[in-house]
Amino acid sequence: MAETTSGINQIPKPGGGFIYTATKVIQDADGKSVSAQIIEYSDGKKTSEKVIAEISGTDNVLTFLEGKSDNTETLENQILIQKAYRNQVDDAINKLNVSEESRKNILSQLNNKNNTAGLSEGQTITSFSTISSDIEVIGDDEVNSSSELLRYPINQSSENYDFIKIQAFRYVPDINITRTTTTTRKDGKVTSSDKYDVELQGAGRRITETVGPQIFLPMTPTISETNNIGWGEDRLNPIQRQFGAAAIGSINDIASGNFSSAIGKQIEAARELTGGSGLGPFISAYFAGQAVGANLLGRAGLVVNPNLELLFTGPKLRSFKYDFTFTPRDPREASEIREIIKVFKKTMAVKRAKGNLFLKPPDIYKIKYVFNGGEFNDEKEHPFLNKIKPCALTSFNVNYAPDGSYMTYQNGSMTSYQVSMVFDELEPIYSDDQDSRTATSTMGF
Repeated sequence: MAETTSGINQIPKPGGGFIYTATKVIQDADGKSVSAQIIEYSDGKKTSEKVIAEISGTDNVLTFLEGKSDNTETLENQILIQKAYRNQVDDAINKLNVSEESRKNILSQLNNKNNTAGLSEGQTITSFSTISSDIEVIGDDEVNSSSELLRYPINQSSENYDFIKIQAFRYVPDINITRTTTTTRKDGKVTSSDKYDVELQGAGRRITETVGPQIFLPMTPTISETNNIGWGEDRLNPIQRQFGAAAIGSINDIASGNFSSAIGKQIEAARELTGGSGLGPFISAYFAGQAVGANLLGRAGLVVNPNLELLFTGPKLRSFKYDFTFTPRDPREASEIREIIKVFKKTMAVKRAKGNLFLKPPDIYKIKYVFNGGEFNDEKEHPFLNKIKPCALTSFNVNYAPDGSYMTYQNGSMTSYQVSMVFDELEPIYSDDQDSRTATSTMGF
């Protein structure tokens, strides 16, 4: 028997306060039968553990245990707990370290479903399901490699050297599209209704299943990062401001069905602009120019104050470029270089679904600068170089004759390879990513 428990979710309650839950997944000794328990804690430190709900892989029905928790007495709270349960099951299964086939089997067993049989009068059952991303693809097998670790130079010890570690991971979509099904028995009839929700996950939660070996490459002559933020010019002249304020009120009136008031606010805004200030003819010239596409006001020697300001427009993604020159010194190192190139080409390739109806994204990567000391499997993060969020490999170029002529060894290996890679981060860097508490020990992102 194997069991594992997910991380804790802090669930905000509609009336204030939080519910702290985790999910324990239990796999029987045969490896086929699974069950799960939802555990509630009194806080985020795993205090006062108690089982509040159970689900069996035999009937797929999540049952809240009566009298175990005050938080499960309302349907609203049960819905929130079930939404957290779906993500918790994924987290717990990843900790079991099972094959992809076993993972899918466990997920199918623990995907709670409605059981309308035995639904009593007035009773309501709510269940959740996620639109599947497990579409079977062609050639989505494990990356072939004779080693769990590939490196260049092959005979170089990790001691006193710095490296770039690159590990591929299975791509997990950015969003979960969830269907909430509510089933009710009333007057002897069972009715169901569906509601769909889109939930953002974030890149950090998408690094789960590794693909292929770890790859250690030497530091390149140039290591840099560029952080860009989007700022742009914006204008809001007095006329736009006046009508903008009126428009906000009008939209609120329209939403409440008060159409006459909405129109009245626009008329009043126009009256305020043109009345009593002596500016009526100039404002009329402005609108007339807008209507005919001519700058009539400018021809009168006037420009409406644009109130020009630089405004924040949004974050930008970072890009990292690496250039490596591989020069094999013996047949073993030549084979290692070939394996490294093949792994990158395999993992960055687009996946085809069976039937060619859909395409699935390539794998994604985690890049880490490794500081000297320690073994390859016990690497230390470089304290004076930047961290990198999960990336996509957007460009991979191999020059098989970088020296300007075609040359091979006796076994057919090229005498030199030049590889250029470009990685783009999946999400921007935010202020809370730059934890000031670690500023003395790391460079941050």
